[in-house]
Amino acid sequence: MLLAIMSLNSCGDQKDGQLTVYYNVALSSDMAKMADLAITYKGENGITVTDTISGKEVWEKKIRLDSFPAEFGLVDYTFIPKPESKLKKDSYELFAEFSAFTREAKFSLNYDLVNPFNLKREKSALFFDLANDHDDVPILVTATKDQNGFKFSGKSRPDVYIRINNPEDNSETE
Repeated sequence: MLLAIMSLNSCGDQKDGQLTVYYNVALSSDMAKMADLAITYKGENGITVTDTISGKEVWEKKIRLDSFPAEFGLVDYTFIPKPESKLKKDSYELFAEFSAFTREAKFSLNYDLVNPFNLKREKSALFFDLANDHDDVPILVTATKDQNGFKFSGKSRPDVYIRINNPEDNSETE
């Protein structure tokens, strides 16, 4: 019985002081039809990685951090519009969100890449020009670890507002 309890306690993502970060990008079905999304993020060991999300409404990635302080989050993104000739509807419901979370420290972050709204097909080229004109938009989080657990602090452009909940002391970082 003790062996069963120990195995249940060790089934979590925290192994030898590691932190597992889960990334998620959610796109409306119309957004996935209108464009691909090239997303650049901090991967394992702080390496910058770019993936292209094509035709999917949900993209997920899991990274592990094992030395601290460690940085993770969104570095940049670019919508790659599909040819207007492939767009069949008159209007599209658009939405795109990036999120990151950990289970070990109950940390979560959500950032709207595109707020929900409707777009007419003939305005799609203008929309993607505007959506991609976001300058340098990193949403980066630094994780530190001490005897009390993990702490998080955020870094982003001055005009981007993010809220990070520090679960250990119930404080917030903006």
